[in-house]
This record gives sequence, structure tokens and C-alpha cells, in this order.
Amino acid sequence: MRGIGLLCMALMFGACHHDTITPRLSKAQKQEYGQKLAGTYTGRYVIAYTTDEGGEEATEGIKQATVSITDYDMQSVIFHDFPVSMLSHIVKDADLSQALAEVPNMDITAQYKFQYDTDYTNTLWNYTPTPVSLTLDYGGATHHITFRLGNNQRYYLFHPDDWQQSRPLLSCQWQLVFDVVGLYDGDRLVQQFDFGSGTCGMFVVFALDDVRAEDQGKNCILIHTKRDSSI
Repeated sequence: MRGIGLLCMALMFGACHHDTITPRLSKAQKQEYGQKLAGTYTGRYVIAYTTDEGGEEATEGIKQATVSITDYDMQSVIFHDFPVSMLSHIVKDADLSQALAEVPNMDITAQYKFQYDTDYTNTLWNYTPTPVSLTLDYGGATHHITFRLGNNQRYYLFHPDDWQQSRPLLSCQWQLVFDVVGLYDGDRLVQQFDFGSGTCGMFVVFALDDVRAEDQGKNCILIHTKRDSSI
């Protein structure tokens, strides 16, 4: 019996000994990378949208836009002074559309995170936009409206050398994006959006200034095939 017990212990030790430990970014690494990305970036908004089923795409540009990225303690991306009134173009409810057209600009926020790429050498960065919540009076009632936003299932890829730059976002990326996924009145889904699939939708690009010409088009952005806000 003792021999069997020793054999079992040896087998258990062998199994543990050969377990693969998945590398993970340390908190210190995430704080360092967050500090490297932190700052205010200037650029322009390019807002593309479709107004009805099968409708043609329209595009509007807004110059002198800014985006702020905080350090890792807050893990935030802030799209400043975004024209929320433009959401009026993509909703089907005429009364809601009219109410949205009067909404002033506001900041759109997102929470970011870091993780290793599958090679455990490069770093992936992505963010999840916070829903836009509004209280609007229209149609003789008060409505609690929420627009759910997505990040277009986009990850941003940084190579180790990128972190040696003073502003790695400018040396690697040239646009930050988000899209509109769904519209809710309270907890009731009113309308779904999917820009580029022949339905109503909106896709927003923040194109950064000051990106070096040689870095534009650099393969630093990973785009996943299906749009979704679940990342």
C-alpha cells in the first residue's frame, strides 16, 4: 500500500511539474504602458453613418477634436466634446430624432486594458466604450435613453520597440474608433445598429494628428471580422 501511495504522489508531482504557466503582464508593466500612453491627443472626428435600411453612407468631419488617455490607475479613454446630436440621423423614431438633435456635445468615455498577444512578446491594447445615457422629454413623456457603443472588435498591437518611443500611440497607431450598437428606452431594446451591413448605423474614427508619415499604414492594428461590443 505504501508503494502505491508513493507512486500516486510521484504521478501527481510529475503532472504539476509539467503544467504550462501562461505568462501575464505584471501590474508594473501595465502601469508603465499606461503612463506611456497617457496624455491629450489632437485630431479630427470622421463620422460615417447610414440613415435607413439599404441607404447610402454619409460622412461628416469635425476638425480640432481631442482625445485624452489617462494613466493605468483610471484606465480611461475620453473622446471629448463629441456631437451626440448626430445620433439623430440614425434613429427611426421621429420624435426621438428631433429630441436628440437638441442634445449638446458631451464626452464619450471608455475603459481600456492591456494583455499579451499570443506570442507573449507583443502587447495588445483595447478599450470598451461606456454607454451614453440621456433623459429626454418627447412624445408627451420622459424617456431614459441609452445608446450602447462598441469598439468594432478592434485590438491595437504594440511591439516592444514601440514602448521605447516618447509617445508610442503616435509611432504606432493613427486612429481610434467606436461604433453604435444598440438603442434602449429604459431596459427595452428599441433599435439595433450595424454600420456597413445595409442597416442604420454609425462608425466614428478619431484620426490623430502628428503621426509620422512613415508610420501611417504601419501594421499595428488588428481588426476582428465581426463587429461586436463584447470585447
